[in-house]
Amino acid sequence: MKFSGAVYFVILVSALSASAEVVEVKAPGPIRDARGAEGLIWAIVDETEGEEPNCVLFSAQIKENATFKRVRETSCTAVLSRLDPADGETPVVVISDQRGGIVLASTGEILLADPDFEGARVPETFVKPGRFCLATLGELQCFSIDAELSVVSIGVAELPIVAHRSADGLSLRSAQIDPVRGVDNEFATWPEARGPSRQVVHHIIIDPKGNHRVVECWLRLPGPEMVHDVWYVSIEGEAYAILTTTPSDKLEVFGEKLLRIFPLRSDRTRWGVDPIFAIKTEMNLWQSGPFELVDVSGDGLEDLVFAYWKGLRKARLALDVYLGIGGRRWQDKARSSGLAFDEAERWFLNLKHDIDGDGTGDLVVLADDRLQVFSRKISASGKNTLVKDPLWTSAPLPKGDQPSMEISVGNSGVAAEQLGNHMIAFDDVINDGRVEILLVFENSVFLHWWPRTEPAS
Repeated sequence: MKFSGAVYFVILVSALSASAEVVEVKAPGPIRDARGAEGLIWAIVDETEGEEPNCVLFSAQIKENATFKRVRETSCTAVLSRLDPADGETPVVVISDQRGGIVLASTGEILLADPDFEGARVPETFVKPGRFCLATLGELQCFSIDAELSVVSIGVAELPIVAHRSADGLSLRSAQIDPVRGVDNEFATWPEARGPSRQVVHHIIIDPKGNHRVVECWLRLPGPEMVHDVWYVSIEGEAYAILTTTPSDKLEVFGEKLLRIFPLRSDRTRWGVDPIFAIKTEMNLWQSGPFELVDVSGDGLEDLVFAYWKGLRKARLALDVYLGIGGRRWQDKARSSGLAFDEAERWFLNLKHDIDGDGTGDLVVLADDRLQVFSRKISASGKNTLVKDPLWTSAPLPKGDQPSMEISVGNSGVAAEQLGNHMIAFDDVINDGRVEILLVFENSVFLHWWPRTEPAS
């Protein structure tokens, strides 16, 4: 996709009011991706002219009258991720592109550049404090970064290879993988259907002592079903797959998604383990959003939390909480809360980051032309799970093009895909222990400081 127009970094350096001081730093072209570390903004800038794509990695200091420093040519499909070393000192930025996986220090120094990493992928979710992983054809390689910013190999595990048929013929690729949340160096491949009611998942464990394992796990769905959303989490020390599905033998465009939770265990019979939790949710096919496993109610038990947008004309945010009851079980009925907005960018919802310091991740939305942060708490009555008034609201932002939703109907059931090109990152850009938002539109990036209890420097 070719973009046009000026690109700006707008930095809000004041904290408690929406009318904050603004510092503007211009970029030399449209932004593809951006992250921040050690007082620097890293940006992949599209300099394409004509038909050949051309992208460049730039860095810029966060200060008035700053200019961009040209770092290196890169792929227009490159991905930037922030990596905090295990010692908590100098953070670095990881870039992944078709020319190989590269680790860049905040000074621009190249720490790792290996031609064997050609075609490597470093999705944001693969990067954890002190380590990162590269997925290449048939291999998953994990590394750590020590206090001297030296790159050390943790281990290598085999990745399943998938054959893909296209107009150009037959091609090979590694199976798509996601990390297992809540545990280090564990990953799992996306489920692959084996008949109408079975799925196979490969659980990958990178062991620093060298005992790497790839475990073949078989899941048996209650009936013929199609998988839509996938999350992998560690619950009480064991890896689980959390799936949303819909019946594949029925045409239900307006039906609700089903929720299935499976343990990832070896199954040599290939019959498939049954789900430990199976219910019907209140989400329709086209409704999807973030999921978190967190104690919302404060009783010491982890709850299932889903956030998603509802409504066709007006934007209504829904937050469904399935309260934990112990023994890896949850209530069948969700505690639901909602917020209504005149307009909202439905492609974005975030539940991960704790803004008010109560130990629970808060809800961040782009609605009514502003970034808004809401606290998630169980009310005294036990009914509401959202505080109606926002913790913080930004100054008005320019509108982006809202992605469209494409729904297709085929032999395997009904499928939905969200289309668009937007990105929001959460980084401690100035390395002061606070989280900032990098908001990327097609033609601009905004860096927002969280509200502060003392004057910002």
